[in-house]
Amino acid sequence: MRRPILVLLIALTVSLVGYFLCYELATRPAKTLLAAPDCGQAWLCREFHLTGAQEAKIAKMHDDYRPTCERMCQRIAEANGKLDGLIAESHTVTPEIEAALKEWALLQNDCRQAMLQHVYAVSAEMSVEDGKRYVKMATARIVTPGMAHASLLAH
Repeated sequence: MRRPILVLLIALTVSLVGYFLCYELATRPAKTLLAAPDCGQAWLCREFHLTGAQEAKIAKMHDDYRPTCERMCQRIAEANGKLDGLIAESHTVTPEIEAALKEWALLQNDCRQAMLQHVYAVSAEMSVEDGKRYVKMATARIVTPGMAHASLLAH
């Protein structure tokens, strides 16, 4: 009676060890990449086959664009706060709410336009094929209505 239980426990142990070993080996590259402080840049380099020179130029482009992005985010956050306050204080659409909505929409448009210019500039540094793929991936995120703005900053 003990022998079948022992065989079952050994088989279960070997199965679990095998599963966790396969899981660790399969996810190690992604874990290593995500643990790096510049994981977004590392992902970009690997995904779009960037050379060292391309990587350096695109990293500089991202660094140069960051202040513009941060300013846009700040302005959008302020417009959101203003609009939220006006909506909370009213029971109808007022001229102030209409103006705040227009301001918010213009800021969203300006932000998307700036991001699109940045995406095109980055894609121009890549191979033609990778550049097209990057534009397709990035523009799908830029033009998606209702997407949380913070998620656009992920890459």
